[in-house]
Amino acid sequence: MIIFSDRLLFRKVFELSQLCFNFLLVFFLCQPVQAFQGQDALLPEDMLVRYSEAHNAGDAPDQAITIAVYRTGDVFIVIPEYMQQAGHYHVLLEPEQLDGLWRLLIHEQILTFDAHTLRDMQIKKQQSLKESGAVITSVSDKAEVLLEIYPNRYQPPGLVGVDGDAVKHINWSGLRWDAENYPEMEPIQLLSEIQAFMLSILQHKDLQSVD
Repeated sequence: MIIFSDRLLFRKVFELSQLCFNFLLVFFLCQPVQAFQGQDALLPEDMLVRYSEAHNAGDAPDQAITIAVYRTGDVFIVIPEYMQQAGHYHVLLEPEQLDGLWRLLIHEQILTFDAHTLRDMQIKKQQSLKESGAVITSVSDKAEVLLEIYPNRYQPPGLVGVDGDAVKHINWSGLRWDAENYPEMEPIQLLSEIQAFMLSILQHKDLQSVD
């Protein structure tokens, strides 16, 4: 009877351990799915900004890094297959981080960003340098940055007299090179700060894969 009891106890313990193991396995396997479904649970009007950066201007959308930030602090990231960190990721920003990003996004120089005017200013400076005999370097940065900003979806609102779906689009190529070579152009410097902030999220300590 003692042997039978020991065997029965051992069997019960084994079954319980298997049950716990299976539960933990299912739990951990489901974590990425649950995190990824979190983006579907957010409303489209919750998105504050979408940042996209392609290695070369004109690359297909699936060849670009995409970072979407929501007013809940949720950030969803897609890194294309050709890059080392390829995959889908999620992280939650702290309120102060989100506030810091928001201040950059609704800066007057960003909301009034005029790519044509800025390019004209660059051309005039290049012509002036050429006439003075200065050495002019060529643009080595071909990356294209796309920004989609919703300036009235957080506090304080960036635009007065327009609804929450107002959007500001910015398209700029060669940002790193321009930020280095045109330090006097404030809109370019601010755009570079936004770029640096968005890309720094890729190194966030709490970044989680949701593949």
